[in-house]
Amino acid sequence: MAVPAVPQSCAPPDAQGDDAVPAHSFTACMRQIPGAVAIVAAGSVGDRRGLVATSWCSVSVEPASVLVCVNRDASAHDVIRRCGLFSLNPLTTDHGEIMSVFAGQRGLAGEARFHHGHWRTGRSGAPVLMDAVASLECRLAEHYVHHSHSIFIGRVIHLRTTPEAEALIYTRHAGARAVALA
Repeated sequence: MAVPAVPQSCAPPDAQGDDAVPAHSFTACMRQIPGAVAIVAAGSVGDRRGLVATSWCSVSVEPASVLVCVNRDASAHDVIRRCGLFSLNPLTTDHGEIMSVFAGQRGLAGEARFHHGHWRTGRSGAPVLMDAVASLECRLAEHYVHHSHSIFIGRVIHLRTTPEAEALIYTRHAGARAVALA
């Protein structure tokens, strides 16, 4: 997809054609900004896939929708597209090990990752983490490709919450807990 040109009235006098920052600089910058950690999961028992995501958010209330960005090389990517269903499971501060497993830091892949945590098949058929802050079961509504990633927009068709759970955030290469300001 072509990037629209900046109108001359908005462009600074020294603007060059390709002003993108280097990938390593962008990655280092984004790691400084806290993000809620979730497991995105798809597939059926025996063929489930999941990954850690920090690039996700709500999109709209009516209809209830979320978006998640998934690397096109991730094993869950094609399963989400094929099944058309996925779950978004924001982690709690007790889920540090599950975060490591689904981030690929324990050498496990595919179905083996789901041996960690309390996973069940949700009402939609997508895998849900039962003690997550919430589990949002989504039907794939839209899919956009942007370079290395796909942007999946899912319509939330079922959800459950754990109101007392404390959300896990990720910043500076580590899991952390949010602290309420007085």
